[in-house]
Amino acid sequence: MRTIHLLLFGILFFFLCSSNEDPLQKRVIDRLTSYNRVLPQEKVYLHLDKPYYQPGDTIWLKCYLVDAINNLPYQARV
Repeated sequence: MRTIHLLLFGILFFFLCSSNEDPLQKRVIDRLTSYNRVLPQEKVYLHLDKPYYQPGDTIWLKCYLVDAINNLPYQARV
């Protein structure tokens, strides 16, 4: 999966660096944008209060769900 993301990033970077406005470039960018809109990537961050726990310890945690593109809190689209 990581290879696919790197490949897509490389293709997008190549097209963005080219100076002329190409219909293929626009089509690729539009498709990548619509793909991200339909299937947004998310990251989950889990913060715990200590690195190790013993049986009977209370686990304190905080969880964050962020948008993978800009690392802002994820806004659910219901």
